[in-house]
Amino acid sequence: MTLRRAVARRLRPGVKAILRRVTPRWILLAAPTTRRFWLTMPTPPGGLGPMVRDVAVPARVRFTAPYRSFVPRLLDERGVARYEPETMAAFLAAISLLEATDAFDVGANVGIFSIVGAALTTTRLVGFEPTPDVAATFRSVVEANGIACEVEAIALGATTGSATLYLSNKSESSNSLKAGFRTASGTVDVPVERLDDVVTRLGRRPTVLKIDTETTEPDVLVGAPDLLTRTRPWIVCEVLVDRTEVALKNVLEPYRYHFHHLGPTEPIVETDRIVGDRTYDHRDWLFTPDPLPADFARHYHAWIEAIRATR
Repeated sequence: MTLRRAVARRLRPGVKAILRRVTPRWILLAAPTTRRFWLTMPTPPGGLGPMVRDVAVPARVRFTAPYRSFVPRLLDERGVARYEPETMAAFLAAISLLEATDAFDVGANVGIFSIVGAALTTTRLVGFEPTPDVAATFRSVVEANGIACEVEAIALGATTGSATLYLSNKSESSNSLKAGFRTASGTVDVPVERLDDVVTRLGRRPTVLKIDTETTEPDVLVGAPDLLTRTRPWIVCEVLVDRTEVALKNVLEPYRYHFHHLGPTEPIVETDRIVGDRTYDHRDWLFTPDPLPADFARHYHAWIEAIRATR
């Protein structure tokens, strides 16, 4: 580990933000344009069934990304252990518990959930990312490391067609199909498909979904009535406070889904309301078609311990 990265991992996020603001422009302009680093995968826990690999394949993933790209920077500085560990644990626990043959990562960014899922399990992963340059980074990492997942450079929504993607001036991680979600530095037209149409086109019916599309998560589910009725997947979903709670509840209640907040403590318990976290520290929820089975806690605990132990 380089000295720069070691120091960066010990600084508080607010301190790093201040340093970026006060650093002279000539130094920023002299910064490298490409970020290259190795990302260590968690060690797959034993005893969780046939979908879990004996060892991670690959054990380390080589990332090459634009230097100022937000998610690669977080992964470089923090590693897997400090990148949404509760969300990742719930995603992997759903895969191992359900013995999921297929899983979709909707709003994949550079594909970290797809990459970790493919490295640690035998599930067939498909990641969906509409931002062209971000999808290109995702695809390059997959191809360079021989990772067994597919990349679809499209958005998912309520209708199939095309739409305007608003490019956030904050970071590429908050690009959205929702006008006004963030101040936009530009736009790009992107293809959009209904999830049910994607299932038909690919011939795959995912039993696990991860959805993080920056306020259009309800639209993704509106486009999946057949999947929600027949396959009834488990859904790991971002919920942004005061933006999507009501719409998500309205979409999922007719399908009799159950709601669980992925907070910092165990066990994960069911609630009757979807309420976004005002601290933004724990934005994600787990939606299930039935109450959580007793064995979910064992799978979730094993995965989160493996993730937290990653160095």
